Amino acid sequence: MDVRRTTLKDVAKACGVTLPTASKILGGNDASMADETIDRVKDTARRLGYRPHFAAKLLNGRRTGIVGIVFANAAAGDEDQNRLLALRLAARLQREGRSVFLQALGADPLEEILDLINRGCEAFVFIATPADPAAVEKAMADNAVSWVCVKGDMSRRVDSSYAEGVRQILAGWRARELRFRLLIETQDPEARDHWQYRHRFAGLQALFPAVSDGELFRRYVRPMAEHGDRETIFRAGYEATARMLDVENDVNALFYDTDLHALGGIRLLVERGLTPGVHVHLAGANNLELASRFGAWPFSSVGMDFAALEEAVALRLEGKGAFAQEIPPLIHHRSNQA
Repeated sequence: MDVRRTTLKDVAKACGVTLPTASKILGGNDASMADETIDRVKDTARRLGYRPHFAAKLLNGRRTGIVGIVFANAAAGDEDQNRLLALRLAARLQREGRSVFLQALGADPLEEILDLINRGCEAFVFIATPADPAAVEKAMADNAVSWVCVKGDMSRRVDSSYAEGVRQILAGWRARELRFRLLIETQDPEARDHWQYRHRFAGLQALFPAVSDGELFRRYVRPMAEHGDRETIFRAGYEATARMLDVENDVNALFYDTDLHALGGIRLLVERGLTPGVHVHLAGANNLELASRFGAWPFSSVGMDFAALEEAVALRLEGKGAFAQEIPPLIHHRSNQA
């Protein structure tokens, strides 16, 4: 026996609200609604198994032309390279005739993603891994939505591995017999799911394949404060550099988590009368494009190949099934350091 599909009218009647009110709330146009009404309508819709109009269109194979580019959380949206990547992807998709939603996910990412589907998103680009990725992937499958993840650990992902770039810079320093350290945002040598740790430390592992992880961490890695806004990152690089000069004053090469950390290190060196790239060699990652707006900085850097990432995401967005694609990084060598 056929089961009648729950309609918007059913939801409105069960909640005791008008049809336009239910439509506005389930369509995301609820700014003027009371929180209690919003919660009641959404809870009732979930309980009755209501599938909004756009989601039904997607399941029937109809296209909306709308892509959601979503940051997995506020921290991912705060990173300069992530914002630049999102804007490049948005421009690319718009040139192809798509409409784009840009959004950072909040406390309930699954509900927000379902809301975007209800508003017509037929494809998603996730920048970093959202909370409960298995549930998010199931929602994508249930609603016939295509998707790809960048810089994350989902089953369909495109990533930019910095490991080879880190290895090349460290190998150059080693050949010149420089005494180097990696300043990484982690306290734990076993924290292999930490993105910065995985990529930076993998470059060190490739340089010394016969040395154990624990020994590499003890010899070469020094922890820094966790990520924050630009001022916090700059301050963390400044303070980590001060600790290195005070405690291990024979070290003369520092590889930072990011280029913004390296800018903090430069500030400390200049204050102490030391010349970056001469007395202490520096390298970082991620933010060279931002840093270069303020002049030619005296450090090497490993960065994303934005053009290649953009192309890979655009090509993979419509596909199905698991995959993992790594895009080689761009390596910017300072001639007096590399």
